[in-house]
Amino acid sequence: MQDDESTDSVLQGLAELGVKLAINDYGTGYSSLNYLRQLLIDTLKIDQSFVKRISSNANRATLVSVMITVAKCLKL
Repeated sequence: MQDDESTDSVLQGLAELGVKLAINDYGTGYSSLNYLRQLLIDTLKIDQSFVKRISSNANRATLVSVMITVAKCLKL
């Protein structure tokens, strides 16, 4: 996202119209903790690459748990 001010304005307008916003595939590509802090989003969708075979990988389970905790703290 290049123009943060313009993006914020558009997202604020959508939120005022009742549109719910989500970050999809969180944890991959350009998603970051900074976006969670700045953007007016309602839902965080963790990328499937983190939850695949989570029961057999303690590191993945820990990472997903932390992502969920962060989302809850931000009321997502």
